[in-house]
Amino acid sequence: MASEVKPVVVSMGDVAASGGYYIACAADTIVAQPNTITGSIGVWGLHLNLKEFWNDRIGFSFDRITTGNYSDLGNPNRALLDDEKEIIQVMANDVYDKFINHVSEGRNMSIEMVDSFGRGRIWTGEQAVEIGLVENITKRLLTLSSGIIIILVTVLGYYFEYGTLQSKLWLWPTFIASVFTYKVIIKKYVRI
Repeated sequence: MASEVKPVVVSMGDVAASGGYYIACAADTIVAQPNTITGSIGVWGLHLNLKEFWNDRIGFSFDRITTGNYSDLGNPNRALLDDEKEIIQVMANDVYDKFINHVSEGRNMSIEMVDSFGRGRIWTGEQAVEIGLVENITKRLLTLSSGIIIILVTVLGYYFEYGTLQSKLWLWPTFIASVFTYKVIIKKYVRI
């Protein structure tokens, strides 16, 4: 993982919820704007049932021929049977359990705590700080400067660990590219 080699910082924009939060939660640090929409730690599903549309509006009907009880599970031309609904519910619960476990590990929280503010609820950036989903509320410039500080600390860490940067010359192109990238971003987004 990248976090084993260098710190990972996530800066959330306007929306980083559900899958966006799933990806972000493993980062070392998450920063968000006060009005960022995040959270939505939950799973949902639906089954499209077009049987009435085909029968009543178009005049089509379908016969069901399968090789097993569940081989056409999810067929949109009929309603789900009760045992099929149960199968889909078990699958949704399994995905939700994986989701809250992932958040629990990434944010160093108990599964129960994650579940208490999970279940698909969304939060603003400010609320996310209060419940521990996000470390800081920030503006874009502060996020960029945090990234630069992390780069400097990483390079200086190698300096103090090895006494010289010559053994880590491969870091300099990365460092210079990172500083250049931040300089371009600062010019583009921040009016100084």
